[in-house]
Amino acid sequence: MTILPLLGAPRVSSAEAGECPDWIVYQSNQTGNWEVYRLGELPGGEEYDINLSQGGPGVDSIQPNRAPNYRWVSFSSNRDGQWEIYVASVDNVIIRRITFDGQNYMPVWSPQGDYIVYEHGDSNRDLRLVNLETANTQPLISWDTNETNPSWHPDGDRVLFESDLTGVPQIYEIDIFTLEVRLVSQDPNVADRQPAYSPDGQKIAFVSNRDGDNNTIYRMNPDGSDIQRVSDPASDAFAPVWDDSSDLIAYESTLTGEVEVYIYQLSTSSTRQLTEGGTNFSPTWICSSPTIVWTSNVTGNHDLHMSNALPISAPPLQMEQNEASQLTGDAGQDEFPNS
Repeated sequence: MTILPLLGAPRVSSAEAGECPDWIVYQSNQTGNWEVYRLGELPGGEEYDINLSQGGPGVDSIQPNRAPNYRWVSFSSNRDGQWEIYVASVDNVIIRRITFDGQNYMPVWSPQGDYIVYEHGDSNRDLRLVNLETANTQPLISWDTNETNPSWHPDGDRVLFESDLTGVPQIYEIDIFTLEVRLVSQDPNVADRQPAYSPDGQKIAFVSNRDGDNNTIYRMNPDGSDIQRVSDPASDAFAPVWDDSSDLIAYESTLTGEVEVYIYQLSTSSTRQLTEGGTNFSPTWICSSPTIVWTSNVTGNHDLHMSNALPISAPPLQMEQNEASQLTGDAGQDEFPNS
């Protein structure tokens, strides 16, 4: 994997096949401003500062996204006077600004690590692409509407996104090389949002209001066919995220009246309410295991918690009884875990 040779960063080796380090990144304001932190030990016992963004007083760094070779993290920061995308090496040696057009957010690495797609703009969001081998930035979608929530196909040649081009949010896919756009949504009368490719590329999870007024999680084939409901349409659900096996989808739902984390298993069509008590949100999976990390306010602060998501028939974790492992406990708000 080649990373940033034209921006002055050294080449780094890809993680060995099957390797998945037991660490994640997250954002926290424990110093008084938002920074990006590493949680967990690096392979080989390397010891470096866990503050990866190093913004300092008056600077915010948010929305971390870990590179597929596990040696870099991207994030959005206002350290140069406007929101730009940066990358940092996990050994704290290099921090590089990689965008220069202002108001840039939500960076997402391609599966091969050679591109980052990000959202640009405030009043109208569009999608832009950074080639990390050439340092070139190009518009990906520049319609006069909002294009958000990009999700890479595992082959790294296509990106799903949502757009309100027609007045109702719909899901599209763009080929990053030909810029050919394909409409994936099949019903222009319902809002389809937050698409996410499964790691095997065989399914798309997304949010839709097609069964009523609430936002519900569904899954479908890449061509938009065979739409199957995942979450209960009696409440709102958001933020679907796949595990590496493409069999489990974690998401947030308000079915109990509080925001809780749920797990859906495709192979059994079964659902587990994972958490109960407090507000629990922003789930992410740890490597190829069925281990999940999320943010909870059960302690009075936003802290990261972890648990095994299986068996799918298990009862909810009683958060107030400490049935999940608490990973952070500083005085700040620890949020947006990403692995």
